[in-house]
Amino acid sequence: MHDGVIATLNVQVRTIRAPGHDPVLSTIKLAADQGILKAGLILSRDTSDEGIPYTDLSQVLGTGTGSTKNYSGTIAGSPLEPGSIVVTDGVETFTDDALGNLIGDAGGTGTAIYKNGSVSVAFDVAVTNTTEIIVTSNSEVAGVLDRDVDTTKSVDGVTIIHGTVKEDELLKGSTPVACVAADFKLLRKKGVYPV
Repeated sequence: MHDGVIATLNVQVRTIRAPGHDPVLSTIKLAADQGILKAGLILSRDTSDEGIPYTDLSQVLGTGTGSTKNYSGTIAGSPLEPGSIVVTDGVETFTDDALGNLIGDAGGTGTAIYKNGSVSVAFDVAVTNTTEIIVTSNSEVAGVLDRDVDTTKSVDGVTIIHGTVKEDELLKGSTPVACVAADFKLLRKKGVYPV
C-alpha cells in the first residue's frame, strides 16, 4: 500500500451574496441552451415560467393616423413588471400605477395586463399622423442568479429572491451589461438590496 497525491483540485465558486441581510434562495428552472449565465445576472421568467435574463423593453405600439385615439397591442417580453410601463406619443404620457391602470398626463386612460403584456390606451386627443406611439417597460424580476450556470449542461439556477447582493456585480440583458440606478430601485421593491 502506498500513500500519495494523484492530483489536486482547486475550485472557486463565485457568489453574488453580500454581507448584511442573509439571503433567501430559491432554485429557478432556467431556459436551456442560453450559454453561460453569470452570477449577478438579474433574472425574469418567460411565458413557460423558465428563467431568462431580465431586460428593458421598448417597442412601437402603433402609429398615429391623425384621427385615432385608441391603440392597443402586446408587449414582447411578458410577464411585465407592474409599475414599469410608460406609453407616449411625445405629447401625452401614460404611467403605470402597478395595478393595471395606465394614467395619461393629459386625461387619457389605459389598461395593462402584466401576465401577457397586453396594453391598451385611449389618448385624450387623436395622435398626430405618422407619430409613433412608444411603449417602454421591464420584464418582471424573478431574482438575482447567485452562481454561474452553464445552461447547456444544467437548468437549475440558485437565485437570491430576498437579501443583500453585491451592487457592482449586478448584470442585466441577454448580452450582459452593468445595471443602473433604476434597476437597483426595482430590485429593492422586490426585497433584493444591492449594497
